[in-house]
Amino acid sequence: MLLPVDLEAVLDALEGHYVLQALSRGSSQREAGALLGLDRFALARRRSRLRHRGGRKAVARILAEAPQWLRDIMLPHPGDLPGEGLALLEVRSQLESRAIAVALRANGGNRARAATVLGMSRTSLNRRLA
Repeated sequence: MLLPVDLEAVLDALEGHYVLQALSRGSSQREAGALLGLDRFALARRRSRLRHRGGRKAVARILAEAPQWLRDIMLPHPGDLPGEGLALLEVRSQLESRAIAVALRANGGNRARAATVLGMSRTSLNRRLA
């Protein structure tokens, strides 16, 4: 049985991890955004959300508290930001899809139970599966 998780919070923390790395590496918001495949406005929104949610310490705590089954499918993330950067939205989407597939498999295809494990409504899960 899978331990429940707030998937959105974990994915946001993963984004925060890479945003912090990009900001420390890039000499400007434009360069940092380019490392993540984001424009500077999207990066600014993520940076603001990160500050609002507790910054670096909150990111580390959320990622450390994620259940093992979720950490296993997240590998090699979070890790060091590759020199060439990464497509942050694509990474997030792939991890979300993997987590949904694992939750559905573990719950015999029952969407309501899978949604509960992922910390989302069944409607949200159905929307992501569409």
